[in-house]
Amino acid sequence: MDEAYLTEIEAQAKIKLVIMGKDPFPKGANGIPFCKNTWKEQLNPTSSGFIVLNSLGITRRNLETEFKTPTDCFLYLTTKGIVFLNLSYCFIGVGVSIRKHRHREELREGFKINEKFLKKADNIVLCGEANKNRWNDFKNSKINEVVHPARNRNSPDPKIRERWQKSWSFNSLNDRYNINL
Repeated sequence: MDEAYLTEIEAQAKIKLVIMGKDPFPKGANGIPFCKNTWKEQLNPTSSGFIVLNSLGITRRNLETEFKTPTDCFLYLTTKGIVFLNLSYCFIGVGVSIRKHRHREELREGFKINEKFLKKADNIVLCGEANKNRWNDFKNSKINEVVHPARNRNSPDPKIRERWQKSWSFNSLNDRYNINL
């Protein structure tokens, strides 16, 4: 994980919301979960990071005019109590399901980084396979397991599409958790 980002998270007395993904982006990962290096990459409408920011009520226009880089935006969000984590900080693979015994070390190392932030979080959103955080025996009544942001939007299953809409439509996380950015 990016050291400046980790330092910023550690400085926060209160964490309103943790949004956890599975592992780093396969291309363009910069050490901050869900964050890309350039606005061109970040603003790709199929990018998980863009979808998550959109669900926080942040528009493209806000992003490009208020923040020089995506990293600046993600650092700012920590000051508002919004933290982005990954289940593993080692890339596991696109389409590769996490297996408890096969990925034990990656999960253990990720949890060492995440545990203190998860413990002080008011709310936790586990995206897709991040729900396997349960294997760390971490309990919190404020955990919400949701479908992956960049998948499932066009699922043939209407229930999955509905779950996606509930989690990832514009402003949905903001409304659900009263973030008020």
